Amino acid sequence: MRLAQIQNDKVVNILIADEVLPDTPTDTYIESETAGIGWVYENGELSPAPIDIDALRHAAYVAESDPIFFKYQREEATKEEWLAKVEEIKARYPKN
Repeated sequence: MRLAQIQNDKVVNILIADEVLPDTPTDTYIESETAGIGWVYENGELSPAPIDIDALRHAAYVAESDPIFFKYQREEATKEEWLAKVEEIKARYPKN
């Protein structure tokens, strides 16, 4: 049996067990073959956590486009290279 351990309405651990022990609080463990760490538990249902597109974009800007921007400021890259990277990131992480 595969159990999702729930704390604060989120899956924090996955346990594999032959059986649920009698002293295990049943309200903090949900049997699930698919749930993963970080999933959300709402209204008796488990579902994947929503993806934070803004956070993914921000991380990509910091890691990928910002270095090109700073090179552009030092005239080591072109404005077009920097803007192309920004557009590539926007295409990779589109907003709905």
